[in-house]
Amino acid sequence: MTAPSLTAGPLTGRPLHRGDWGLILALHSDAESGRWLLPPGEQASEDRAQRVAANFAEHWLAEGFGPYLWSVRGRPVGYAGLRRSRLDGLPELEALWAMEPRHWGRGYATAAAGAALAADGPYPGDDLSVAAWTLPDNAASLRVMAKLGFRPERETLWAGLRHIVHRWRPDGW
Repeated sequence: MTAPSLTAGPLTGRPLHRGDWGLILALHSDAESGRWLLPPGEQASEDRAQRVAANFAEHWLAEGFGPYLWSVRGRPVGYAGLRRSRLDGLPELEALWAMEPRHWGRGYATAAAGAALAADGPYPGDDLSVAAWTLPDNAASLRVMAKLGFRPERETLWAGLRHIVHRWRPDGW
């Protein structure tokens, strides 16, 4: 499968592959980013990072869309994109992003997730909206959601922790 690469400002995105597990391991192993990405009690490991990368790569094969690996001048800085997921037992189209902490505050997550939202529409199947969720104290992700036009919807438990669910609609509401 050949999916198009995307650009967003200085960022270039391409479908995330199994071999990209090193970036995921770096994100999970970092104390700053790992606290937002790992479920409580889980440790970063090569095996876990490989499973996540394989899951993202398989999503691309099965659905024709998924998380992109984003780079600046050829150096990976994070991932962002869409995937099918489940929340509270129901199917969702989920927007997700994770950037290396040294690149936080540069607008990369907003630009990358925004490019993926624009590129992957019209949305596969009957999905009329996209959900994103985060911990209530993840101010950076909450800002990304607000900048992209996501609106707060409700609270839920995800990985045993309280999360805030936000929703985005392609028609802009």
